Amino acid sequence: MEGLKKAFLIFAALLSCAAFAEYKIIKGENGRFYLDEDSVMALASYIAKLEALNQNYKLQIANLEEQVRVLKEALAQREREVEALKAELEKTKKALEEAKVWRNAMTVVAAITIGTLVILFVK
Repeated sequence: MEGLKKAFLIFAALLSCAAFAEYKIIKGENGRFYLDEDSVMALASYIAKLEALNQNYKLQIANLEEQVRVLKEALAQREREVEALKAELEKTKKALEEAKVWRNAMTVVAAITIGTLVILFVK
């Protein structure tokens, strides 16, 4: 499998590099075709550059995956904070309603007290 992968990579490199360089193909005595030494060196250099580029892309992908993980954690933290703030808001609204009821009750008590005092002083 590894040999097939390298052969495909060499073939793809030949096709993609055709515009950049001329490769010399020599027909051997056995009827097979071979590249000359300079072509092989140029192709090997190109393959090495592709492998380095691929490694660089893998590192970039790993970094992006890490950033996504961190951002997901931050998002989860923000969602927890929003839920806590919503609970705090509901608690504050409830306390406000209780304060309004208490204020109304104290207003009634104060009115009754003032009315009682006025009646006592008038008599």
